[in-house]
Amino acid sequence: MNKKNSPSIKSLALIYISIPVVLLGVALSYVWNAQSRDSVERISAQYITQIHSLVQSEIDEIVAIPPRIASINKTMLEEGFLRVDDLDSWLEIFKEEFNTFHWLSSIVWGSSDGRALWIGRYSDGKVYWALKEDSASDLMFQWILNDDGNIIPETKGSFKYDLHSRPWFIGPSESGQPQWTKPFVWAGGENSENLTVGIAYGIPIYDDSNKLLGIMNTDLSLNDLSSYLKTINIGKTGKAIIVSSGGSIIASSSSLDNVRDDGELQTLTDADDLIANSTAQFLNQLEGNQDEKIATGVIEVDEDSLFIASSSLGSEVGLDWNLITVVPKSDFLAEIDRSFFNSAVVSFIFLLISIVLGFFASKWLIRPLIELAQFTKSVNKDSLYERITLKHTREYEELADSINGMLKSLDVSSKKQLDLSSELNDRIFESERLESRLGAIIDSTLNSIITINSKSQVVDLNKVSEQMFGYSREEAIGQSIADLIIPENFREAHNRGMAHYMQTGEGPVLNTAIEVSAIKKSGEEFPIKMEVVPFVMNDASFFTATIQDITLAKEQEEKLKLSRDHETILNRELDHRVKNMLAQIVSICRQSVNKATTDKVLLEDLTSRVAGIASIHELLASNKNIPARMKDLVKTCLKPYAGLEMDDLLSFDGVDISLNSKSVLCIGMVLNELANNSFKYGSLSNRCGHVSINWSLEENEGIQHLNIEWVEQHQNPMPESITGGLGSQVIRFAIPHELDGQSNIFIEGNIIRFSALIPYEIIQ
Repeated sequence: MNKKNSPSIKSLALIYISIPVVLLGVALSYVWNAQSRDSVERISAQYITQIHSLVQSEIDEIVAIPPRIASINKTMLEEGFLRVDDLDSWLEIFKEEFNTFHWLSSIVWGSSDGRALWIGRYSDGKVYWALKEDSASDLMFQWILNDDGNIIPETKGSFKYDLHSRPWFIGPSESGQPQWTKPFVWAGGENSENLTVGIAYGIPIYDDSNKLLGIMNTDLSLNDLSSYLKTINIGKTGKAIIVSSGGSIIASSSSLDNVRDDGELQTLTDADDLIANSTAQFLNQLEGNQDEKIATGVIEVDEDSLFIASSSLGSEVGLDWNLITVVPKSDFLAEIDRSFFNSAVVSFIFLLISIVLGFFASKWLIRPLIELAQFTKSVNKDSLYERITLKHTREYEELADSINGMLKSLDVSSKKQLDLSSELNDRIFESERLESRLGAIIDSTLNSIITINSKSQVVDLNKVSEQMFGYSREEAIGQSIADLIIPENFREAHNRGMAHYMQTGEGPVLNTAIEVSAIKKSGEEFPIKMEVVPFVMNDASFFTATIQDITLAKEQEEKLKLSRDHETILNRELDHRVKNMLAQIVSICRQSVNKATTDKVLLEDLTSRVAGIASIHELLASNKNIPARMKDLVKTCLKPYAGLEMDDLLSFDGVDISLNSKSVLCIGMVLNELANNSFKYGSLSNRCGHVSINWSLEENEGIQHLNIEWVEQHQNPMPESITGGLGSQVIRFAIPHELDGQSNIFIEGNIIRFSALIPYEIIQ
């Protein structure tokens, strides 16, 4: 090989030092930027979701106030605290409620004879008291209230007012039920700076003869909702919008106008705002596909990416609204981009510095190698006594020392002088060191280790043994192990076992772990786990025992047993009480059915459902901790009809599988509803059809599912569709909601078919 063609270490050192620095700098900058952007996007999405949840909770609480206050006022009217023949006296009570619940925009009463009153806050921020005492007049009088809630007489005004044309009065009076109105422009607020748009929750109130007395109503101003949304910081420039299910803008934190010139609500689609239009498209894509409580995503507006979150709002009080939050990604990533540029500049500067330092460092590191190479070239058999001295880093000095050592070894070898005594001493030292290490290992173990001879005398023990039994090493060695740690009632058995082993070489407790009692020096007896291993050394028999103190384990075992016994008693008592309570509820429901003159069908449905739940609970309780079988669940749900001469109308079959308690409750509710509907309207109602129930395990997209089929053949007239009531909702949605499965019910000719597909891992 031509050495002149080989690269020089002087050049390679600089390259090998510089290239890793360059690659590391570029890689770290790229990874840092990518991870930072990814982390910020994830954290931003979580932040937006958290803010969204907080806003949702606050607004849910706000929209729950009107129904509560309306119900309170209804009760006060029925109890006589509010008198319909003295409307003037209502001011103090309404004023106190209005000041207490600042989110209320107005509290209103409208009598069926046309009289009305309210206290309310218009968009100009002023609080008004309005009163119409004359049912024959079409004028409503109103006054502004001062900060103390007193009427300012000089502010008296009037306007025409027809109570029976107001949305908040029409809806509840026609339906006879409490309900929300659609958003409407307030009467009496037309002269304020801006229109006041609100929604109202009205409760109809009837006298003893079921004649309408009037409507107790509370209003919520959409202007106030918009003002509240403007106080929330959602990122730097984020927006919050509340829309109805039809896309109408209820409230907004931005300048987005929610009222058109004709007084109707603006929609997201018609709004002159690109973000609103994109939000409408996002909601259209979600329609019917929103499984999470909060749906999130990203929308593009003018080449800008924005985070968007959507969730339902006010559903618990009968409102069908959606809360939308929209935040530009740039609110979170702009600082990352600036930091990346700055870090890139700083990295480049440090890169140049690293290359310069690497150049000088490589020269400094190479110099000792060159000196060593030159020295080794000069060494020959006549110069083995020469030594090299380097003043550099510790590694180079150690390398020089190693070379000097090799030269010294070569020098010694050449003279053929081997110091055998030194080697022997080194071996003895190593043997002693190994023995010391073995002793240290034995002393450091967590278990007691005791070695005895064939006479049961202790020959060795570790420090753990001293601590466990209370004997020092000096006290124990040479003493009989039976006298030291074996309880008196076991010593004779120990001596017999030792004698038997010495005669036969066999012992039942050797080479196996056993649990026995031992005693300490203090006389305290405690449980131990012990394993005895025999061995022979120098033709003498020895036994080494490894001992573990299991006092704590035994105490924990006893506590666990007591805890389980207590749990069993509590579960038995709980099952007994729940069973009794359900039985009482069923009895009460049946008495109510017998006594009811109205809503008897509803009470019968309720009784059937509660009885079904009681049967399912009894099935679960009888199985205790054992999963219930699918076949037993079907029998339980069909049990109410087994004694009604319907056995020939019912058939069921399927694989033998077990269900957990959650799936038993869910599937049982669905089967109860199907059986109840069939008994009232279907095959079991006239005993002319047939019901077949089958279940099987199927592979679907690589996942095992439980397939349940309910096929009901009818001879009765078939309905056009199966929708509507609570039972239908349970049949359709219980399994998808509770068990992440699929369910469907439909009509095929004279057959009603229900099918469900449930992931098997969820019901195990």
